[in-house]
Amino acid sequence: MSIPKMTTDLAVIQKLSDLPNSTDGLTAAQLKAKFDEAPLAIQKWLNENLVPSLTAENIPFTATSEINAGNLAEAIQDVHSQVKDASSGSIVNGSVTTAKLSPELLERVYGGRPWVGLDIPGSAQNPNADYPIGQIWLRPAFTVVNAAGESWVTSGCTTAAAENRLTVTGNNTVQTVTAVQAMTSIGQDGDRVYVLLGIENKDSEISALTVSLNGNEEQDASAGVFSGTLAGGALTVQLSATWPSTSLAGGSFDVVNYAVVNIDRILRQTPGAAEMTDWASYLGGLLPLAAHRSGRELYIQTGAGVWENFDHFDTIHPGELIYGGANNRVEKLAVGAEKSMLQMIGGKPEWIPMDNVAESGSLMRVMKGSYTGDATATRTISLPVSPLFLYLFPQGVTSAADPATMLTDGVTQTAYRNVQVKSLSTGNYSTIPVSSTVTLNGNTLELKATTTENYNEASDGKNYFGNTSGVTYNWIAMY
Repeated sequence: MSIPKMTTDLAVIQKLSDLPNSTDGLTAAQLKAKFDEAPLAIQKWLNENLVPSLTAENIPFTATSEINAGNLAEAIQDVHSQVKDASSGSIVNGSVTTAKLSPELLERVYGGRPWVGLDIPGSAQNPNADYPIGQIWLRPAFTVVNAAGESWVTSGCTTAAAENRLTVTGNNTVQTVTAVQAMTSIGQDGDRVYVLLGIENKDSEISALTVSLNGNEEQDASAGVFSGTLAGGALTVQLSATWPSTSLAGGSFDVVNYAVVNIDRILRQTPGAAEMTDWASYLGGLLPLAAHRSGRELYIQTGAGVWENFDHFDTIHPGELIYGGANNRVEKLAVGAEKSMLQMIGGKPEWIPMDNVAESGSLMRVMKGSYTGDATATRTISLPVSPLFLYLFPQGVTSAADPATMLTDGVTQTAYRNVQVKSLSTGNYSTIPVSSTVTLNGNTLELKATTTENYNEASDGKNYFGNTSGVTYNWIAMY
């Protein structure tokens, strides 16, 4: 049912003639009744038709985004349902905005919301700026690997590789030389890659030095950072150098810190994390690059765009050390080599091999050892170190022939004694002087005794200084 329309003809007076009494034969009372006929008809319609029809179901309503109804009754019912849902804990989606929540509640809602991204957060990372306090930013752990190869296919030039450096030299056979490296299976088709390199010692005669990725347009090599995509998981890098003429194409240039990094391979390690906003700057800071592991880091926002790092380690392994690093961040130092020592270098602790520490710090080290004499006239003993001083003495009480001896590098100690020997020609015994020497040359200990020519040396007993048969000689080396 709807509100009815009034269809009664109310044009009562205008339908009368100009002289209703004489023409129409109306009496005075009838004529006055004609003037009341229309208002009375309206009164009757209002009382009998309009008023009974004024119900909520009959009053139309234009639907809105908040209330979906066609009449007033449906609108009232929809509002009633929303109020009922709100009172019972069920709120219509989108009906409550931040303007309707208290600041205390907003700080609770937004303060603990985690954000995950590969960037280190700073002033540019400030989600929900109205309520920044207490928000958490997680930077997940990921590994960056240099996928660059080592071999190059050359045309008109040769290459020589050293650590983090490739020297390309023209051979005067062509005006433009190329060095091409093809890498396969370094990712998936369409993966994004960054190629980074530096150019040094460039021949001044070179008129153009360019880089091309997968046969695409050549770019100026001095730009240093190049981006491209893998074709079937493969990438071809071509370096080209051009000279004004073939006769001049004999110079060279160096490619340093060459690196190829698959960005999408990194992102597959961190599903759901927001991508880094500036890969070029980040990767450039890692050069020279082999493989880099970025540990998990956790930040909390203490002000608008102000983040504090309070945890960035996957795990602390036995023997690792943590220390205060750059920008007030906590850093981790890997386990050092056996018997290495900790030194501060450039404001950071580093493990240094003991030999390097002793050399740089003028420290004296001590090593002990021994050998057994064998009474040979000439003997060489190799020591494990090159002593600055060598203290040599036999085990137990020393004899006149074997006193304790202090040797320095390049110095010879000599011991003399008289011995009786038998002449090989006459058979008579004679007393002759015999000398034995001990010399230190670097890490070599040289033992030498005088030979008694023309005499029966057996009579000597071969009691050589530093090499008497069966005697244990101990040594202490200071190096």
